[in-house]
Amino acid sequence: MQTIRELLGHTIPELEQLIRLKGFVVPVERLQALWGQAELAARVPLLRRGDAALLFAAGIHTAEELSRLRPETVYERVTRFQRSDAGARYRRAGRLIDRQQALNWARFGQFLRSLEDVYSTRSRFGAKTMSKPAVRAAARRTAGGGVQSSAVTAVSAAVVPDAGVTEENPAVPVTKKRRRRVATDSAVASRRAKRTARREQLTGEHRVEQAETDGGQQVAERVGGMRFFLSRTSSVAVAPSIGPRTAELLQAAGLRTVEEFLSMTPERVSEKLHSRRITATIVRQWQAQARLMCQIPELRAVDAQILVACGIVTPEALSERRPEQVLSSVQPLAGSAEGQKLLKTAGQPDLATVTAWIQWAANARPFRAA
Repeated sequence: MQTIRELLGHTIPELEQLIRLKGFVVPVERLQALWGQAELAARVPLLRRGDAALLFAAGIHTAEELSRLRPETVYERVTRFQRSDAGARYRRAGRLIDRQQALNWARFGQFLRSLEDVYSTRSRFGAKTMSKPAVRAAARRTAGGGVQSSAVTAVSAAVVPDAGVTEENPAVPVTKKRRRRVATDSAVASRRAKRTARREQLTGEHRVEQAETDGGQQVAERVGGMRFFLSRTSSVAVAPSIGPRTAELLQAAGLRTVEEFLSMTPERVSEKLHSRRITATIVRQWQAQARLMCQIPELRAVDAQILVACGIVTPEALSERRPEQVLSSVQPLAGSAEGQKLLKTAGQPDLATVTAWIQWAANARPFRAA
């Protein structure tokens, strides 16, 4: 089998029998996955092979099933699968898909092709129109041979509205030649710089925006559409729970960045600070808060302090909980004297707030990428 048509032209039992006749044994589940992924990628426009593999693994096995699902359902099924142990390898750069991706897939599913169209025609989403120079070149080649195709003539007349017809060869359109513009070196460099900047933006490269702030808190990094208020390269002075005096002690001990602060054990940090009030337990809490802020987008310092105080110290522990469970742990703390000291002027977390925390945790990044 060399083509998709040869693969999709057989049923799963037929494929299993043909492979067995060749002396090979392929599990039925593997054949179903190959057939289903090929059918999804061939019939759904603009669907990449990796997207088809993820959708099939998440339980969406046919193009018709995708076309009937709502975007919210697609998002819930795929993200639930990505959070499982089996779906861990389908996470992209350690993160789950976003809602826009699920919306795109659901929209693509509304333009299915039949298998007959797959075999005989190209998708209209990938079709390329003939450029003006190509049309004119085809017309000149045909005219030079003494035969003018009516199709080329019609396309030429449609593409080149200012074409005329001569008495010597009434079928050959005459086009006006335009003088090519020669751009200056500065204009070429400017366009190249714009293309490079646009390419970096589309590939999702990290863009550090030190001047951007939100609610008085500085944005350390913006990755795609997500903001991180702390990164490994941030100064230890902006980490949660660390005041100016403690930051001076840490910097005097050689711990200037968040990465340096987190790379050392809590016991060793406590020893280097030479302060009785800063114990290894307190340092461990500070490190957990900083690590949460580095990994979870949109999480602020007070959010990280509340979560760690409630015993939630990893993004996985947060994303696996239900909003009601998190809220039941947060409310007693928020009502205590310690919680009031943490919240200060910030409002008490409600169900909407903890739901947002869980959604952000589902898009957490590994610490090594922070």
